Amino acid sequence: MPDVQDKLTLQMERFCLAIVNTGDKYKAFEIGRYKAKTRGAETSAISRLLRTPKIKRRIEELNREYFSALGITEERILGNLAEIVFNKNESNQGDRIRALELLGRARAMWTDKLQHQYGGIIPPDVDPAQAIADSKAMIEHSKARGEASKAKIKALAEEAAKTSTKQVESKEVDNTQKNQDGVIPPS
Repeated sequence: MPDVQDKLTLQMERFCLAIVNTGDKYKAFEIGRYKAKTRGAETSAISRLLRTPKIKRRIEELNREYFSALGITEERILGNLAEIVFNKNESNQGDRIRALELLGRARAMWTDKLQHQYGGIIPPDVDPAQAIADSKAMIEHSKARGEASKAKIKALAEEAAKTSTKQVESKEVDNTQKNQDGVIPPS
């Protein structure tokens, strides 16, 4: 039974279905009836949608259903690639090399870069533990900057509220003077 938090809005569901059916994220954004003022804002919104865990899960689920309905499985794909590699009579050298490359990638047989949990790429000559520690430090620094920004915004908002309160009080005093003297005081 799906979790309540995993439930998608109708807009999100349309977006996911359109991604799977068209493969075009901009078209899917339009079909999902999302709006953005500029292409940059649209690209940013699409990126944010595609990073949303429940949307990612739904797209993966739809892709599995789609490929399953077509009878396309990982085993079948790997079997067909192996057939190309080992059937020297019907395959040319370029096809065999490409099939070997795809098989190797599918099994992560030759990766010259290590991916760590933060999504970055660590070159082979860098110590992974140090790279992860550096990434954690950068994340903490970003969080601290974010908190500092929030504090600045809060202080500015409080200052603006005080200023507007003083202006209102000043106008009330002016109106009181006007009413007592019958003359509008100079501003």
